[in-house]
Amino acid sequence: MYVRILVVSDIHDKFENVKKLKNVQRDLTIVLGDFVEFGKPDISTVRKILEELGSQGETLYVPGNCDPREATQDLSISNTFNIHARYRIIGDYVIVGYGGSNPTPFNTPLEFPEETIERELESAVKEALGTGKKLIFACHAPPKDTAIDKIVSGAHVGSKAIRDLIEKYKPVLGLHGHIHEAIGMERLGETMVLNPGPLAWGRYVIVEIEGDKISITFTSL
Repeated sequence: MYVRILVVSDIHDKFENVKKLKNVQRDLTIVLGDFVEFGKPDISTVRKILEELGSQGETLYVPGNCDPREATQDLSISNTFNIHARYRIIGDYVIVGYGGSNPTPFNTPLEFPEETIERELESAVKEALGTGKKLIFACHAPPKDTAIDKIVSGAHVGSKAIRDLIEKYKPVLGLHGHIHEAIGMERLGETMVLNPGPLAWGRYVIVEIEGDKISITFTSL
């Protein structure tokens, strides 16, 4: 089975960029959170963006740390599926999501203790593995001590729990956002982890999967 996935993150209320995505060919969209602008946790913004993406095609999403807590719930928007601490099967793969982030200095609306992330994400992973499908992570926060969690100062601010679970369960792919400047990818053990960069800057990634072959293309609007 061939599937072409559009991966976006950190939209931050740039609705004009969301509308431009209708010209991007894909079978599935995955949104890695931060629908809203920093300091403006409005669920109506999340709904507006999801309604547009749902009109463009099937969309899986998790909320980001800037998003309101209501965004962890099912918003019942056509053609969109919230995978925060849940999973969804796509062909030969099962995609497990987790939104929000580990604690930050900014006291954003959707932050979780590392212990909570580990418990809830691992529970979803164990359920997903029961499907017998190959595992993909889709999390707003990146794994700690990688190229994709490094801020301008050089500090690594990702989630230790997410890193530990990647190393334990070895998903084939880890999709992450949160750190705007840490665009790129690297291999973490057996897992390729990537950060597409913020859609607010026009950045996104296309992931093409055909059998065991995965192709990753970084691009922009």
